Amino acid sequence: MSEKKLTRVAISSGQRRLWTLDQLEGPSATYNIPQVLHLQGKLEIEILNQALLLLIARHESLRTVIRANKNGSPIGLLLPAPNDQSFLTQIDLRKLDAESRELALSQCIRDEVDRPFDLANDYSLRARVVRVDALENVLLLTFHHQASDGESAVVFARELSQAYGSLLRGAQPDWAPLPIQYSDWAAWQQQTLEGNLEQKIARAKARLADAPESLSLPLDHPRQATRARRAGYLSFELSVELTQALSALAVRQGATLFALLLGAYGATLARIANQSTVVIGSPVSGRSHVETESLIGFLVNTLAIPVSIDATCDGIELIARAKKSVEEALIDQDLPFERLVDGLGVERSLSQTPVFQASFTFAMEDEIENTGNVQFEGMNVKVLDVIPNLVKNDLSFYLTFNSQRILSGVMAYDADLFEEASVNNWRHAFESFLIGLVKEPNQSVLTLPLLNESAYQAVITQSAGEIVEVSESLRTLPALFESQVRRDPHATALMFEEQQVSYGELDRRSNQLARYLIKQGVGPDLTVAVLLDRSIEMMVAMLAVLKAGGVYLPLDPNYPSERLAFILNDAKASVMIADQANYDLLELSQSLAIEAPALID
Repeated sequence: MSEKKLTRVAISSGQRRLWTLDQLEGPSATYNIPQVLHLQGKLEIEILNQALLLLIARHESLRTVIRANKNGSPIGLLLPAPNDQSFLTQIDLRKLDAESRELALSQCIRDEVDRPFDLANDYSLRARVVRVDALENVLLLTFHHQASDGESAVVFARELSQAYGSLLRGAQPDWAPLPIQYSDWAAWQQQTLEGNLEQKIARAKARLADAPESLSLPLDHPRQATRARRAGYLSFELSVELTQALSALAVRQGATLFALLLGAYGATLARIANQSTVVIGSPVSGRSHVETESLIGFLVNTLAIPVSIDATCDGIELIARAKKSVEEALIDQDLPFERLVDGLGVERSLSQTPVFQASFTFAMEDEIENTGNVQFEGMNVKVLDVIPNLVKNDLSFYLTFNSQRILSGVMAYDADLFEEASVNNWRHAFESFLIGLVKEPNQSVLTLPLLNESAYQAVITQSAGEIVEVSESLRTLPALFESQVRRDPHATALMFEEQQVSYGELDRRSNQLARYLIKQGVGPDLTVAVLLDRSIEMMVAMLAVLKAGGVYLPLDPNYPSERLAFILNDAKASVMIADQANYDLLELSQSLAIEAPALID
């Protein structure tokens, strides 16, 4: 329909982001929100169709399309309410035999879930009913995220139930008028941000000052911008005893169970990724005003919550830090994630989500049960699970506190990056960390176990490998390395991010540094400290120290300066290899005996 005939409406920051992603990546089902309802009983299809039309007319968000204006910027336009009596499409499988019907039904569901929306022209709701038998039907409802979220599903289910029941009795639904439309909220969102956006961004920058650019979980496959982002899933359940112990620990520390679990999740990922800080994304409803309670729309916001660990952090301190991070993030929960990304100046990439790559969602079971809980008079309605084929983040953790007082959930992961075995190891690592946390809350989070006893013994056994006899001349690491250099100097020795180094090149660079170290007096029994981030240069430095005959002392640049100074003094290191950035940040005390550090560019 021509734009001249359509009413222009305000769109939110979230809608702008989804439109931008759609323009960059092309049509995708990644942001589809499907609901599949199994209906047992007599379904009045015409009445259901009328009920759906009434809801679309009532909620402008379901009729909002997003197009580019002359300047290429997104604008919202309001489609007229549909008056097509066949908005609800039908697929009839009643003539098929039972086996064929089941296969066809599964394919219908998958086709609907995977079908993209055209944001410039489509209503943000599709509805299809699959006729299975005379008294059995399956209703497929698909929303686009630009017009819906978790709380919206609750509103939609309630109002669809009311509309169907009223129309069935020959009456109109007795809905209270909406105090505002979604576009009113979107306009309010933009207006209220103008006055305090700078302060909110400043607070966010302070909170995320130590956050890395990305979460460096070990990849099983290269990170490519064009990957499909296929979804993989692993279920998760904790024992009643562990759940109770975690709840009790949270209460003793004056924290919520959410904060404790978020902290443990972040600490586990930090340990796996070898990072001192990770940022976890977590959703918040965005409905802080009573006027928004009955809206259908994309109101949910995502908080970026940092979790930091170091050598001084024990379990109790971890919980306190996580609690503080959550509270500080909630202060600015109305700062749209999209504006946060812009304010931080994060470089956008199609290969990963900005700011965070891991998310955490925690809910009580009754909150989950209320979502999509449609009730049609005269029918038994059951919500069928729909598993999306695509994921948005590298790793997403959905955890529920169920009616049996057990914590259970799902880890969703990008199967184009990680193998199931890797994610399964992380799942067990998280559980082992939780067990260690409740047993020894005063223990350093850097030493809390990530492996249970049986897994630990398996790793030890597997890593022992086969015993191989080598000649006397090859019983040192430098000698073994030189032997490999002679055999194949052009073979790849190291790979790090986009860099590759051959054995010959690694040998040349390490020899050059070793000669310098020898000139500085490095020899047997002399300790050489190495202060470098994980890199090619770190391996060059390690080999150079060994070739010079010295003792290699690795230092973690993320440790506090005081801790590093203690280690250097205790080890009596007189020579250091570092890059300029880490050396400048070290703030070495004058009591150290480091005279001429080897600085690597």
